Amino acid sequence: MRSILVAVVLVSGMLTPLPASAKEVVTARVAILVQVTARTSLTVSTDQLRFDPLPDGGAEADIDFCAAARIASGSDIVLTVQPMTPVDAVVTFSGSGDGTQAGTLSTVTPATAGRWHGSGLRRGRLVFRLRDAAHAPMSVPVRFVLSAP
Repeated sequence: MRSILVAVVLVSGMLTPLPASAKEVVTARVAILVQVTARTSLTVSTDQLRFDPLPDGGAEADIDFCAAARIASGSDIVLTVQPMTPVDAVVTFSGSGDGTQAGTLSTVTPATAGRWHGSGLRRGRLVFRLRDAAHAPMSVPVRFVLSAP
């Protein structure tokens, strides 16, 4: 019984706060590890290219996009586009907006439509062009992917 009483007195003494002076400063160092996982968000005005004939004999369709990403520093963000059905005509595209690129659509591999360095929000427009309007009006479903390779 005496050992239990001694243990209770010792524990209560350890839990009793010690008086502190307002002049005393206590500092502590805490290590924090943060892992930021990549996150992307993409909004496009449509997932269908609707080609309308132009007076010059070609046909155009345009898509507006808003791409956002949170990634590790030093990484790139890539926007790709690919038609979901075979296209009998050559379809090229160009972009307006920082980081957009020009290219040709392919049903075999996705075409890079934009590339940016680091996190942030990007807005732009991609203009797709058919060289021969004989195929227009035409609608082509496309898939856009925003990734952090």
